[in-house]
Amino acid sequence: EAADVLALNLGGIGAEDTSQRIYPGHDLAAAVVGYTNEEGGLGGVESKYNDVLRGTDGRLEVERGSNGLQIPGGLRQETAAVPGSTVQLTLDQDLQYQLQNGLVAAVRKAKASSGQAVILDAHTGEVLAMATAPTYDAQNPSKSPPANRTNAVVQAPVEPGSANKVVTFSAAVEHKKITPTTPMLVPDSIRVSDHVVHDAWYHAPEHWTATGVLAKSSNVGTLMIAKNLVGPAQFYDTERKFGIGQRTGIELPGESPGILPSPDTWSGTTFGNLPIGQGLSMTPLQLAGMYQTIANDGVRVQPRIVKAVIGPDGKATPTSAPQRTTVVSAQAARTVRTMLEAVVAK
Repeated sequence: EAADVLALNLGGIGAEDTSQRIYPGHDLAAAVVGYTNEEGGLGGVESKYNDVLRGTDGRLEVERGSNGLQIPGGLRQETAAVPGSTVQLTLDQDLQYQLQNGLVAAVRKAKASSGQAVILDAHTGEVLAMATAPTYDAQNPSKSPPANRTNAVVQAPVEPGSANKVVTFSAAVEHKKITPTTPMLVPDSIRVSDHVVHDAWYHAPEHWTATGVLAKSSNVGTLMIAKNLVGPAQFYDTERKFGIGQRTGIELPGESPGILPSPDTWSGTTFGNLPIGQGLSMTPLQLAGMYQTIANDGVRVQPRIVKAVIGPDGKATPTSAPQRTTVVSAQAARTVRTMLEAVVAK
């Protein structure tokens, strides 16, 4: 069409070439990869690594005569363009495809408004798949609302609920306050300051082991362990060691640190909320990192999603080694790992 218009030789009418990024996967890992416009990268890796990906423009200067035409044999100075680098991700394309499809099906089945999922390599911290639903087509991002173009896995913290009980039990096992078979008599409710906390279902006082409390996800039993055995200081310290309340440092834009209230801001009922996952927030990536720690014998590995940057000369520069933090001992992690099996067992 441009060629047809130019052939008309209309005064003041010209054409300008532009390039377009092509996304063959369309919505595959769109929230991670991001998208582009004429100005550069928007969202995801496209934005975070825009300066690395875009390269350097070339330049051509020529001498022109009074008629505006280039003077043959005149001054001509050309600076060649430098291609951008390539960013190699840690994602496994097949896992990413399966995770996205499974997440969409789960959101639809639950009649939820959205969902997030992430798969980490337990030993290296590499992100093998990261998905949000609903998502968008990176080739046509304007056809989806802006909310669909954010990466909620790292940008939208949520209350973890009972998933946070792993912190309470990890602290208790690490400091030898409980064993998997510690006997407990667990009532239906417990008073915390001026507030009464109940289990999610009514029951008479039950004889459970500590493992049984975790398997049943008993709020009352968990708070008995937190209040009577662990204590606020050890609990808060363990929560921080798990990385809650601080950014992971993953190579994606807009990461939220979540919210972990400092002890000096706690009210009388705060310690009746935090051990059962209320009154604090974390991103799905931080939550996955907590369980990565238990799976990795108590060592939290900083999650990474960029494997290497490959320069225009083909030379690959691996990303720096992830930070490793010992949260609990290997023995404690293995014990908690075994106790967690009871959550999904009969």
